[in-house]
Amino acid sequence: MGEVTHANVDPVAHDSLAAAPPAAALLEAIDRDGMVRQAWRLSHWPVTIGRGLDNDVVLTDSHVAAHHAVLDLVPGDGAGVAARITVRAGETRNGLAVGRERIVGGEAKSFDDAGRDLDLHIGRTTLRLRLPGHALAPEQLLAPMVAVDRRWLPTLGLALAVIVVVLFNTYLDNDPDGLGRAMGGAVLTAVSGGAIWCGFWALLSKLFARQSNFAWHVRVFVIASLVMLAISGLPPLIAFSLSWPGLTDFSF
Repeated sequence: MGEVTHANVDPVAHDSLAAAPPAAALLEAIDRDGMVRQAWRLSHWPVTIGRGLDNDVVLTDSHVAAHHAVLDLVPGDGAGVAARITVRAGETRNGLAVGRERIVGGEAKSFDDAGRDLDLHIGRTTLRLRLPGHALAPEQLLAPMVAVDRRWLPTLGLALAVIVVVLFNTYLDNDPDGLGRAMGGAVLTAVSGGAIWCGFWALLSKLFARQSNFAWHVRVFVIASLVMLAISGLPPLIAFSLSWPGLTDFSF
């Protein structure tokens, strides 16, 4: 009881463990926005890619052949010889691309591992191969909600400036009797028009770029509104300063 025993370690087995392949690699499917859509953990080499269910990585892209590509890794020796990644295209009419290097069907090319992730374009699918030794990008700071809200402050200030200018122009153009109603209508028109304009462009951005960017469209709207209001105020000022009443006929 209580006796500690030491297991015998086979030197051959120990050497095989020491010479074991590195940790598993990762193959990621990247969407148009650079976000990871799906990931496969690669625990052995070579790795087959295609639409066939017998592949290690199965893609549903109709532009991918049944057995489209094979990836293989030759580890480096740790003494200055880098690992090499071999990419072989199978029986495919579309071939594939590694970065900007094109590989046609039946052809194979090898690439030295430069310590950076390898991009593969198969059909209409973009894959990114990550090996254990690749450097990771630094962690991005998760901005707190307060910081996110503060980014709206400049846009909110510009929007208030637009409202002030609109109210001032309404004050100049209307009699005191109907001033309140005119100001309310001007503000309602400006706010509703801006919401419709920004919502329309945000919808188009969502359809074609997969990101609505509503805040960016609001910023563009208020800046453009200030510019247009400033331009529309130039003809009366120039007409008054130069005594050219004909300039007041121009408006934007």
